[in-house]
Amino acid sequence: QRDPDYLKLWLEIFLGSYERCLDVDFEKPPSRLEEIPPVLSLLPDNILQVLRHQLLQCVQKASDGLEPEQQNLALLLLKFLIVICRNLSNVEEIGTCSYINHIINMTTLYIQQLKSKTKEKEMVDQSQAEEFVRHALAFCESLYDPYRNWRHRACSEQLGTVERSRQKYKAAPLTVEFVPFFYQCFQESEHLKESLKCCLLHLFGAIVAGDQKNALLAISPATMEVLMRVLADC
Repeated sequence: QRDPDYLKLWLEIFLGSYERCLDVDFEKPPSRLEEIPPVLSLLPDNILQVLRHQLLQCVQKASDGLEPEQQNLALLLLKFLIVICRNLSNVEEIGTCSYINHIINMTTLYIQQLKSKTKEKEMVDQSQAEEFVRHALAFCESLYDPYRNWRHRACSEQLGTVERSRQKYKAAPLTVEFVPFFYQCFQESEHLKESLKCCLLHLFGAIVAGDQKNALLAISPATMEVLMRVLADC
């Protein structure tokens, strides 16, 4: 478990069984899972601690720029967390760990990179940074809108009161990092891809649709300023 190459191989094999869990396109209807990922207790001992340690190392190195292998490992760790959260009984535990704040810190760095307009940026392949951001936003969705209420609504599949009442598992409590993160993403963002801005807006919708308490935390003067600015630009 301490060998990153062994961990990478294990993650790749694990993820190969759950590709359908990684639907990061907010505009597609939620996919039906043929196989539910395992509960945390069935995973190898200490796997969460190992993942947290590796993720923290990636975050600490990210400000100086990650090597391609480290970028790949960070993305694998993120995909693993998304898959695990598709077993909704795991959402609460994953949501109360430090993963989400590490992921938001890394995503902030990547978005700053994607927002910049420099000659160096034009020469560098940004696809890995963009892929990480898309998966990070999908991870947030899996925590804060586990039943994909927003996606159902966006696809004109409004869930009724009875269906909502059958939703057994709660969304994870919204991290205090979200509002400043969301606001910062839209500052000086003229060079950020419109598709990524759209994903951010879908995530906001998912948080509001996923849980009433989280909705009250997410709706703030800062986020309303962003939404009003977006509407004004339409």
